[in-house]
Amino acid sequence: KAKLKKIIKEDQNTYLLNAENVDNAYAKNFRKRKGLLPWPVPPTEVVITERFGETEDEFGNRVFNDGIHVATSQGQPVKAVNSGKVTAVTRLPMSGTVVILEHGKYRTVYANLVNTYVKKGDVVSENQILGSVRQDPRTGENTFNFLIYLIPDKFLDPERWLLSN
Repeated sequence: KAKLKKIIKEDQNTYLLNAENVDNAYAKNFRKRKGLLPWPVPPTEVVITERFGETEDEFGNRVFNDGIHVATSQGQPVKAVNSGKVTAVTRLPMSGTVVILEHGKYRTVYANLVNTYVKKGDVVSENQILGSVRQDPRTGENTFNFLIYLIPDKFLDPERWLLSN
């Protein structure tokens, strides 16, 4: 979790240094699409296992979940919820491969992927496949994590941004 936040912070510093990024064509309408974004995986084929916000872990500790965790089938394609620019593709020990897309001051984060099809600097379109859901080698579960981040320091509830089923 800390490494993921570090990657996002590094990205935002680069973003804020470039004034032209504030009003780029592929990002200016992201905010207006709240509640209208397509799901990164088909909503009929997922179960939300952890919701955004304060939850309790398996040991009874109170933790804050920065996004949503969904269970789905292994290899399920994961798609971009909006057009944007790939600012990071990196592997994290507990999160598989992570892809971060930039949409102006917003970031969408797609974690626990395998077989990624994009690289840093690519401009992607909405519904473009970014990668596939990875099976967690520790638990055997096929889970995918999705987060939305607003620069400079706020995670947003992804369910409020996604199209209702």
